[in-house]
Amino acid sequence: MVIARRMNGRFLPIVLFIAAVASSSTLRAQEFADDDEPAVAEEPPPIVIRNVAGALVAIPTHAQLHESLTWKIEDVDEACRLTDDQKKKLHLAGQGDITRFLHRIDDLRKKSLSEQANAQLEDLLRESESLNRLLTAGLFEEHSLFVKTLRRFLVAEQLARLEVDATLSSPTWIDDFREAQDLALKLDRPLVVYFQAKWCGPCQQMGRVLKAPRVLRALRGKFIAVSIDVDHAGAKPLLRHYDINEIPSVLVLNADAVVVHRSKGLKSEHEFLGILHSTRGGSATH
Repeated sequence: MVIARRMNGRFLPIVLFIAAVASSSTLRAQEFADDDEPAVAEEPPPIVIRNVAGALVAIPTHAQLHESLTWKIEDVDEACRLTDDQKKKLHLAGQGDITRFLHRIDDLRKKSLSEQANAQLEDLLRESESLNRLLTAGLFEEHSLFVKTLRRFLVAEQLARLEVDATLSSPTWIDDFREAQDLALKLDRPLVVYFQAKWCGPCQQMGRVLKAPRVLRALRGKFIAVSIDVDHAGAKPLLRHYDINEIPSVLVLNADAVVVHRSKGLKSEHEFLGILHSTRGGSATH
């Protein structure tokens, strides 16, 4: 079921739907005729926010947000060697960030379906955009309870390690596929190959996802990252060989340049991190 509220000739960029959720967390919705009876949902339908590029950005589920929190704590622990007590405090802080975020989502859902929604359209649009920015930046980044707790309970040595880790977290994106393949063979690491173009709006947004601190940290030391501009003449053989007909597209290849995962279209940070975590060893996921 898909419900879109049209106000003053504009579609409110909040879409409520009842969807089947695949194991890959891809949300699929099926439209129904006005005279069909909608299915009864035990929980409020999830919200999808339409971002400035026109793509639908799905709000992660409660389980996905907690999975992201687990990854975040693992990242910090790898850099700082957290104590068990510090892990518990960070977990509680992250749970607070999740609760606060979900309360905002629920409030937005209720207001978008209320009788006053038309009068509050601009406020709803601003809140929708704010939530989209928060999803892009990450729930557990700057200004979050997680970061405030991190700064409060880490000792000076741990903070120094975290700063060094942040400095080193950005891998160099190689633009030469052959060079990247040679490096992958030498280091026995899988490749992440990002196909994009400067004129492509969704590619620009996907580029910001790929530069997010958590994504860069997940790439570092585990993958060889290569970015291919499809407009460059040297890209054509790659496009044919890997059957790339849509951008942005991301391939994960093993060290022998064999595809182990293929992803098309704009992905959220959580979705992309899921791809990296599932293909870290260079094994096929489907």
